[in-house]
Amino acid sequence: MKRATLLCTALLALSGCAKESKPATANVPPPVTLDCSRGACDPGPGGTLPTPPPGGGGGGGGGDTYSGATATLTASAGALAQMFYNSHPNNPQQVRINIDINRKSDVVVLSFVDGGRVIEAGLGVVHPYSGVTNESYNGWVSHNSTPVYKGFFQDQYGAVVLVIDKTVNTGDGTPATFVGGSVYFQNFDNGYPNNPLQGPNLMCWQITYGPYDCRTFIVPGGPGGTVSMTSSLFPNNKGETRTVNYQKLGDFVGLSRAAAGL
Repeated sequence: MKRATLLCTALLALSGCAKESKPATANVPPPVTLDCSRGACDPGPGGTLPTPPPGGGGGGGGGDTYSGATATLTASAGALAQMFYNSHPNNPQQVRINIDINRKSDVVVLSFVDGGRVIEAGLGVVHPYSGVTNESYNGWVSHNSTPVYKGFFQDQYGAVVLVIDKTVNTGDGTPATFVGGSVYFQNFDNGYPNNPLQGPNLMCWQITYGPYDCRTFIVPGGPGGTVSMTSSLFPNNKGETRTVNYQKLGDFVGLSRAAAGL
């Protein structure tokens, strides 16, 4: 926690990632405060965090919307407080999830409004320090003959697992127009001075030991077990050296599959 706070302060001083704005009025949106505790101040090579959209639903391309698709995320204040642990949300509202598989640094963007501020964090498949990219586990799988999308995404403070298991099967082979699912999160145990920074060559779901092992869906085999995305519908376990399990952040419905690139 202490290290995260110091890093946030340094980033703000050096890069000016949180921008000052005039007080919110009926015609002026609230100022955007990127939460450094989730790595949103440094979206990674080639990535920029978009401006929060004014409402839910699919979309993209507009000056006041994300690319990809946006939906309301039904999440508890307690879960938000744990994931956004350096923001201390008091009364989070307008909680949203935005997904764009075509982005790499910020595939999943989670945001909410609290006390006139917009807090958001972007997690993706690009290493937060080196630019290494991996999405080997992400994609559609079959559970009980039902298509389910699963994916790992991370920033420098933790990881999320995205599970999209709500689709409408029209029976004619046409993909569902709108989908829904859930998001689970796991923060890293990277507090200074106990642990160094995440190594530059592997994403957290490729790591099998230590504080940056963010795997789940683990089955026996290989060093520390093997990830099998079909072993369970939802995150069901953790790496043997981790102390925290994945926790459910929230659920969403009505996400445009086409706009999200799914």
